[in-house]
Amino acid sequence: MAEKTKGDLISDIAESLISGNGPDIQNLIEKVTDNISQGKKNAAYPTLTASNWSAIRDRFKKNVPETITKKWIADVLDITTTAAEKSILPDLQITGIINASGKTTDRAKALSSDTSYSRACAKILNAVYPESLLDMETATKTAQNKITAWFKKNAEASDTTAKRMTNFYLLLHDASGEEDENSAKTTPDKKDSSSKSGSSAVVINVRIEFPSLNAAKQFDEILTKTAEQVHAKVENLK
Repeated sequence: MAEKTKGDLISDIAESLISGNGPDIQNLIEKVTDNISQGKKNAAYPTLTASNWSAIRDRFKKNVPETITKKWIADVLDITTTAAEKSILPDLQITGIINASGKTTDRAKALSSDTSYSRACAKILNAVYPESLLDMETATKTAQNKITAWFKKNAEASDTTAKRMTNFYLLLHDASGEEDENSAKTTPDKKDSSSKSGSSAVVINVRIEFPSLNAAKQFDEILTKTAEQVHAKVENLK
């Protein structure tokens, strides 16, 4: 089956959104995720060490720079600029701390605060890792070995690299667990109020998983262009 170009895909989605039958949400998701997955055999996952992560976060607490460069990283971690460029910058981009241009995001600011740190780690987990991994147990050594095996298979990583991926994943997992516990203690159960008002509201929750941060950005780009095309078509109908 021939691969659709991005332009064709956007046109197809735009047409479906303005058709009389209404948009097929599931089909839209499948089209976009299939398109951004073309040519991506294996996803990349962060391998930041706990010490490097802690050092970067400590520096963020003092000041979150507008842009993070390899020199900035080299100074903070006391490593060479070559190591910073090859090993650290890609991981900061994967985790969404910086964008493709090196500009820091709101996630970097969230990591600098103790009150938002757990929530930021949870967002990184959900943005970077697939549900098949997030559903796995983490508490026991056996469970952690299974996670390492998962990285070896799905990222085609060596034993050493897979272990580093596992360690960082567990670091985020443990930190985000604090947020879950706090939410459970402070957030009351939400009750359905539709029966009181007599309304027949329909709630649709859509969960989309991406193999990497780059895939998520491509998805965002496609939807943005789709919205532009839909708007243009609607204007032509007036």
